[in-house]
Amino acid sequence: MGKKILGILIPGIIVLLLLTGWGRKTKEVSRVTLRFANWEVTPEQLRLWSEVVKKFNQTHPGIRIKFDMVSGGTQPIIVQIAGGRAPDIFFWDTHIVAPLIEKKAVLDLTPFIKKDKIDPQKFFPSAWQGAIFEGKIYGMPPYWGASAIAYNKDLFDKAGIPYPSGDWTWDDYLSLAQKLTIREDGRTIQFGATPPDVYTLLLSMGEAWFDKKGTFTGDTPGVKKALSYIQDMRYKYKVSPSMSQLGPVEQAYRSEMELFMTGKLGMFVASSWTLPVLKKIKGFSWDIAPLPRVKGGKRRVEEGAALLVISSQTRYPQEAWEFVKFVTYGEGAEILARGGNCIPALKEVAEKYFNPPPENIKVFYNQIEEVAFSPARFTWYTEWRQQILKPELDKLLLNMQTPEEMIENLKKKTERFFSNK
Repeated sequence: MGKKILGILIPGIIVLLLLTGWGRKTKEVSRVTLRFANWEVTPEQLRLWSEVVKKFNQTHPGIRIKFDMVSGGTQPIIVQIAGGRAPDIFFWDTHIVAPLIEKKAVLDLTPFIKKDKIDPQKFFPSAWQGAIFEGKIYGMPPYWGASAIAYNKDLFDKAGIPYPSGDWTWDDYLSLAQKLTIREDGRTIQFGATPPDVYTLLLSMGEAWFDKKGTFTGDTPGVKKALSYIQDMRYKYKVSPSMSQLGPVEQAYRSEMELFMTGKLGMFVASSWTLPVLKKIKGFSWDIAPLPRVKGGKRRVEEGAALLVISSQTRYPQEAWEFVKFVTYGEGAEILARGGNCIPALKEVAEKYFNPPPENIKVFYNQIEEVAFSPARFTWYTEWRQQILKPELDKLLLNMQTPEEMIENLKKKTERFFSNK
């Protein structure tokens, strides 16, 4: 009798287990799980990456990507690398990847690229060139960045000023900023413009902190002119808010963006990553204009891009590559592009998805006439920038030293920096 009951129960139990997902659970265990870490911070960026990861997991049944949203910038990932607990794949940047390459912390992706016949010509030159180190590719670019001028059309109309043209100079920019600045009872109620960041202006002037040999070139008349221009906009002409009005230096750019979004700023030097945020503007009409030129100069962009890199610690390099390829050369690239997060690295994807609003959004990449060398290729550059450049530049932005003093301090500290290497 017992055997008879068991004969009836056992097949039923097996069927029940199958129906309740026992078989599916076994299949799930067989998937390779990889950790993808990203230190970007805006809700718009994180939402897009979550969508990319979800789509990849749906379309690649043998691989599961676990999305790790990292707070605190790149440092937590660096600590994990040092501790032997690196993410399999992580978001990085061509401007800070050289030290990881030197320490062999990331894989050379050249063999994967050649095997899958990835075509470099499909990428914007800035994005692809920035990922090349000594002839090898150590990361694939999902997108890259450039700056342009966002301007409040309503404020221009109210002041009776024509919108910026494609052929304007930094002197024109300052002149318009003066016309757009409004003061009442000694208080500025509307600022004309924000200064460009120093490197954008240096590129425009054909200047740089270092040449291709690593020789310091930050003491030229052109560098002094660029530093003076940035400082004068805030403290001489007062067409831009002072740093004390913006809060901590690290938060100044976001404070300027908020001023523009609330209609209290005529022109804003907008990085392409700000577009998902700027598109929320409802209270006024706005558009994009090309960066001003130095008279007779070119609009340059520094070679470089965001990167997806694969840790040399991963146990599953091929599976990690499948995710990197999906994001940078497949459907993931289109998901990111539809969200307007920076400029897609793939030209075809940018043409298809990097679309209005604003009306002239394609100015971000159509304006570029030349890709400039980046000193970030030097393994010591990130350290120099943090230890030497940033403290001196902060003092200039806070009006605590003159351009001449900053240049002299940079020269002395740079000499000591290299003598200790």
